[in-house]
Amino acid sequence: MVDDRVIEISMIAGGLAHEIRNPLSTLLLNLKLLEEDLSEDAAPSADTLRRARQRIAMTRGEAERLQRMLDEFLLLVKPVTLKRTVADLNGIVSRLVEFYAPETDRDDIRLVAYEHPQPLLVSVDSAIFRQALLNLLINARQATPKGGEISIHLAVEELGRDGTWATVEVSDDGEGMSEDVLSKAMQAFYSTKPSGSGLGLSTTSRIVAAHGGTIAVKSKSGSGTTFTIRLPLVAEKLGAMG
Repeated sequence: MVDDRVIEISMIAGGLAHEIRNPLSTLLLNLKLLEEDLSEDAAPSADTLRRARQRIAMTRGEAERLQRMLDEFLLLVKPVTLKRTVADLNGIVSRLVEFYAPETDRDDIRLVAYEHPQPLLVSVDSAIFRQALLNLLINARQATPKGGEISIHLAVEELGRDGTWATVEVSDDGEGMSEDVLSKAMQAFYSTKPSGSGLGLSTTSRIVAAHGGTIAVKSKSGSGTTFTIRLPLVAEKLGAMG
């Protein structure tokens, strides 16, 4: 009997093959046109060089898009190998906001983080978990209009018998998602954006699961979207809170 994971990877690989077809066709077409522009028989006029620069820029952009897609694909299908350390979630978020703020500033979007007053110690692979959060910020930025806001709230949540968890909420004030879109948001290769790979959210979900956490999303058309990640706090934090 075929393993469910093998079936899942086969479906994802089929989706990848479908998704790379368009950017690959664009790459090949622009390289062909570039070859014609720069052929030995063609005079290197200013207009020819201008077109060549445009085609080089487009080719580079499509190549970078393919690279991002392949990187996300590998994160999605390879076993997630974590190099865990105990880290303060406040610090991880703070450094990520500092890194990503120039991108939101360019779009006239306010990015703000509300840290927890106490350290939120979690056992994570900081680099990989940071990628999961970055995917959420990229998604929020694409959904948020100019003049809008993306906020990150860190908190502690008591879940009864399941213990005490740290939560990270990433919210935007974009147009939100319909129930149909919301039901498919975490599926690989599902995207409502023309240039989206549809891998970011599914990759984030897998990374969070590998850390023993959960991710949930709430959204409504016209009311923005909130993604909530929950991670178990480590024993040191639980002792400090007692």
